Amino acid sequence: MIKNAQRAILSVVLLVVSAGNIFSQEQLGPSRLVRFQAPALRNSTHLARGLRQARFLGQIGGVAFDAEAKPAEGFNVTNLSLSYDPNQPDGKRLRISFDGREIAAPILDWRLIPTARFADSEFYSCVTLFGALNDADDGTKALWQGGQIINYHDEFVDTLIGLRLFQLDMLILDEIAADLPKRKNDGYVLGADEVKPDVELNRKGFSRFHAYLEQLQQQTGEEYRSYVIHDFGSDIRFGTSGNSLFLTGDPQYFFWKPSGYSSDVEVKISQELRTAARKRQFSTRQWFISQLIERAREFEKDYDSEALFDDLPFLYEEGFIDSLRELLALKADLERKKYLQRQPTAALRSLLINLRQTMEDEKPLSLNGMSRDVSSHLEMVRSINPAVWDTGVNVMRYAAFFRYCKRTSPQQWRSFITRIRQVREISDPVTTPTVIYPGK
Repeated sequence: MIKNAQRAILSVVLLVVSAGNIFSQEQLGPSRLVRFQAPALRNSTHLARGLRQARFLGQIGGVAFDAEAKPAEGFNVTNLSLSYDPNQPDGKRLRISFDGREIAAPILDWRLIPTARFADSEFYSCVTLFGALNDADDGTKALWQGGQIINYHDEFVDTLIGLRLFQLDMLILDEIAADLPKRKNDGYVLGADEVKPDVELNRKGFSRFHAYLEQLQQQTGEEYRSYVIHDFGSDIRFGTSGNSLFLTGDPQYFFWKPSGYSSDVEVKISQELRTAARKRQFSTRQWFISQLIERAREFEKDYDSEALFDDLPFLYEEGFIDSLRELLALKADLERKKYLQRQPTAALRSLLINLRQTMEDEKPLSLNGMSRDVSSHLEMVRSINPAVWDTGVNVMRYAAFFRYCKRTSPQQWRSFITRIRQVREISDPVTTPTVIYPGK
């Protein structure tokens, strides 16, 4: 384990070595926003599964929307069509027809175009602060320097929505989220319908929310590891008000932490082994092998193995990590079986116990009370930065509405989204940062 002094020295060395490759393009409060080449966030996990999955929560988390809107109570739709007219003024280009009645949808292109494209994709995660860079060495350096790595859905890369959504992910984490990004010599990066933030007022909102959150944690005794801002279970509705579209529904917070140490894993395995041994022609050794193959499949699918490998050497028996890495490196069950057949029975038993223990410890535990309470006080979250929150709500609602259109009127949708994908310039050029470095 690297001592604090060693870590500090290494951090300085890395900063000097990498200084030639880092250039700050924007800033958020005292923090630097820097662009390195990074992969797009392409995750197709639906929230119904992801919110129970350690890999999704620990490796992606962030902001994710996959809901489909429903018609408002009493609002019936038989025929629906969409159109986009680039010759109209910005904000009046989206037109919707419900049963032949044309409705206005007052949404500017900088919001409309990326959101429609997002809704058309097969990926649902919008942004994460648990991201990666194309160059792994750059990623390591960034993390050692205290940076957080940001990845975006393809459609939010280099968009103003991308800037807002990355900030939404950190809205309740850091007071700098009360501000908005600025270009180095050109002031705030704002959409046509946005105004400069009232930073002092937003900071007061941040302070109020954190006082509330600390009190909530004291009352519930719940301390979270992380959270997801999502729309799973949100009641998103659409209808008309006069000649305009209206959308309702709000995001939710999902707070979670690892389940923690379970002391009865070895007992469970012994009980399962005794039960299985009642069958004829039973082999303890073959039972361990089949169990390990099954659990390795589950671990590979549901757990963030690389992140765990960074921590596990200090928690488990010597040799466990090496054995598990070797097992997971073999992708076919037959190859894994051959590998395991070469191991002594005692080693198989030890590997199974440690693997099961890891999976039990890291299984996500939903903090339902905290999630419900914070999700019922969203006006406090919004007060931290209305521009950021409102953009997130807008993306969630319109994406859900577009998914309804895509499912119920597929031909109309294909025609609409083809036109949308032809739009090139939607706002002033924006560069989405992939690393945020803390300010001094």
